This record gives sequence, C-alpha cells and structure tokens, in this order.
Amino acid sequence: MFMKRLYTYFERLIIGCCLLVTGCTYAELEGEPPTVPAWVELRFEAAKLESSIISRTTTRAGQNEPVQEGTTVRIAAYYKGKLGEYNSSQVDYLTTPPDHEATYRINQEGKLIPCIVDLNGNVIESAEQAKGLYVREGGYDFYAISPARPLVQGTKDNRWQTRQIPHKEDVMTSYATNIEVKAKSLYTIPLAVFQRKCAQVVFHVQPSDKAENITHLKGSRLEMTQISSAGAFLWAGVSQQIAMTGSDPSSAGRVVLENFEPVAEGADPNGLGLNKATTVVLPKNGDPFKVAITVGRNSALATLQAKIERGILFEPGKRYVFTLEVGDEDTSRLFLRILPWNRILIQDDNVGGPGGSGAVYEPQDPDINEGVGTTFMIAQWSHIDWSGDVGGEN
Repeated sequence: MFMKRLYTYFERLIIGCCLLVTGCTYAELEGEPPTVPAWVELRFEAAKLESSIISRTTTRAGQNEPVQEGTTVRIAAYYKGKLGEYNSSQVDYLTTPPDHEATYRINQEGKLIPCIVDLNGNVIESAEQAKGLYVREGGYDFYAISPARPLVQGTKDNRWQTRQIPHKEDVMTSYATNIEVKAKSLYTIPLAVFQRKCAQVVFHVQPSDKAENITHLKGSRLEMTQISSAGAFLWAGVSQQIAMTGSDPSSAGRVVLENFEPVAEGADPNGLGLNKATTVVLPKNGDPFKVAITVGRNSALATLQAKIERGILFEPGKRYVFTLEVGDEDTSRLFLRILPWNRILIQDDNVGGPGGSGAVYEPQDPDINEGVGTTFMIAQWSHIDWSGDVGGEN
C-alpha cells in the first residue's frame, strides 16, 4: 500500500512538472472553460443607400434605397478596448490597421452573405466555405467599403486605402461606431447608410420639339476623353473622397459607352427607337474634356465631336444626364442636367394627379427624367453631314 501511494505521488509530481513546462493548467485538462472571452459571430443589417424624394418645389429625405443585389462589401472591425473602458471617440480609419476583416455579397433580400472575393472585389465561386466576421468581447468601430477591394497600407505615407479604382465602378462606404459586443451572443450590427464616392453619367437622344420628319433616332456610342485618371485611390475614412483629376489624354482618362438599351416605353411615345446608356465615372475636376457621339437619324449616321469647356465636375453622389437633341434640320444640341444620384420620385401636389392629390409616382423613365436640377447647353452642331463624321471640334 505504501509503495502504491508513493508511486501515485511521483506520478502527480511528474504530471505537474510537465504542465508547468507546457504552460497549461491541470484545471484546463479537466475540462474547465478557458478564461478568455469566446468568439462572437457578427451579422450586419441589410445595406441601404442614401436617398431622397424630389418634388417640384422641395427635396427632402426619403426612404433609403437598398444596395443592388450582387454588390460586394468588405467590413473591417477595429477593437477599441474592454467593455466599459474603451474611448468613445471614433477610430481613425486612415491610420489604424483593422483587427478583423470579412467580405460579403448582397443577396436578393438585401442581406449580407459571407463570400470570397478576388483582388477586384468580385465574388469567387469556391467550394471553400466563406466565413463572416468573428470578434471577441469588447467595444468596436467598423468601416465598410464596396466593392470589397482590399484595404492596404501605403508604402510612403502608411495610410490605409483602397487602390486601383477604375471608371464604371460604383464605390460606396459606410461605418458603425461604439458597438459593444458581449460574449456568447450573436450580434447584428446596424451600418450607417452607404455614401457614393463616384458619379453617374446617363446619355440619351431625343428629337427636338420642332422635329416632324424623324422616324428613327438612336444613339450607338459615346466617348469621353481627358477626364479623370483611372486607377484612383480612396483613403479609409467616413468623409474621405476620391481625388478629383482631369486632362488625362491616355486610355486611363477615357470612358466609352456602347451598351445602349431602350428607354422606358412611356419615354418614347412615337416609337422612334430612343435609347440610353449609363455608366459610373470617377470624380473629375474642372478641366476641359472631349466628347464624341455617334447617333443615327432615320437611315443616316453621324459622329459629333466637341470640346467641353464649361468647368463641369463629376461630383460624388450626383447624376449627370447628357441629352442630345436632334432636329429635322442639320442642327443638334447637347444639354446637361445635374441631379442627385438616387431614385427619382416626383411628388404631385395637384388635385387629379396620378393616385390623387399629393400622390408620389415614378416618372416614365427615372434615369433620364429631368426632375429638379440645373440644365444648360454645352455644345451645338450645325451643317451636319449625316453620312459620317463631323470634322473638327465644336
């Protein structure tokens, strides 16, 4: 019996020495829970875009629009400290490295679903299971950017940023601050509405009011050159904007629209085949830029060229509607109307309007609807040769 007790004593002594060497505790081996907080899964509310209702007389805040299905979002989490002890000031996203990151896509219901993306923020269809954002207990700030391009640190200024932003990409950011996450719970994080960082361009053709002999009218190409340089960057931060550039004569400062689609049926009452094209462009400074427009009238074709020197800016969150007005005579005019970039809703305050007094209804084609904005003529052509190009610039 004595020998058995002595053997048990030495056995425990050896086990204790091993535990000291490995840094474990005997209690952990017995199955006691660890003292560190557990990982908590985070979910994010459906992403929304800032929107407004535009009436004939006023513009007011409206119901925010959902972000388009298929859009990708990168969300970065920044740990601020223990619950009840962290600083309530917003994290400086520009200089602070993220503690955790995850990427998501927007599904048909507007929910954020974890996904895997490439360096351009495009979804990679993979057999690998994508994971969402997991954090430990504490206070956090969050920064979201769409598309889900990587957040990288600058080699010279050490500032966090998104790089290689091209034209035709709708860049948006959002955030959330002072979110408290407690252990052993599933948390849903409300993101602020997304803010757009680029501008939308809409181009369409229409007959002039005096045109009587046009039976067919359709645009086929719009080329804008010497605008902002693609491959732009955006510093991380709530109020950061993409730098406005211009006068780039290379292909990086060129945007071409060729994918035209018919306007809404109600916007082409005479069945002329009117169409439109839309795209997204990087913010632009006030430098001049050039346009070349190819348009067909009846059975003839012309390309109209002009240098625009009106100091036009492609400001973030705005829609620039270019309207080429074509007449019976060999004269055409290019107009520009600048609007907020959102879904246009017209409030009819007149009795007998659609749906009754005060009803809100969608215009015949929201993309090209004049709405409430500033319109001005930016180019005019005369003596047009409808068999080919118009030589020179207006």
